[in-house]
Amino acid sequence: MASKPIYNKLITGLVLGIVIPSICVMLFYLVRHPAKSFYEFLVLVTQMNVMSPILSLCALPNLGIFYLFLNKEWWYSARGVILATLLWAVLVFLVKFVL
Repeated sequence: MASKPIYNKLITGLVLGIVIPSICVMLFYLVRHPAKSFYEFLVLVTQMNVMSPILSLCALPNLGIFYLFLNKEWWYSARGVILATLLWAVLVFLVKFVL
């Protein structure tokens, strides 16, 4: 029986699945509103009711990570990405209906 690679762990997929969309949010901020502070940006997108669509679109790179892990047959890392995406979906739901 072959040992599993060091990157084939649930925590690897979970961390990447949360960090990559967070980086996408920061990139969106830097591209669209570089003159504003990050706090002003958050207030602006919350007032315009576009925070949940932005967060939803930033979760799309998780698809690429997920398929990369599937192609490498790193099943546990792929599970971590799925878990992170579900947690991200809970965040989007809370932003949409609670804020």
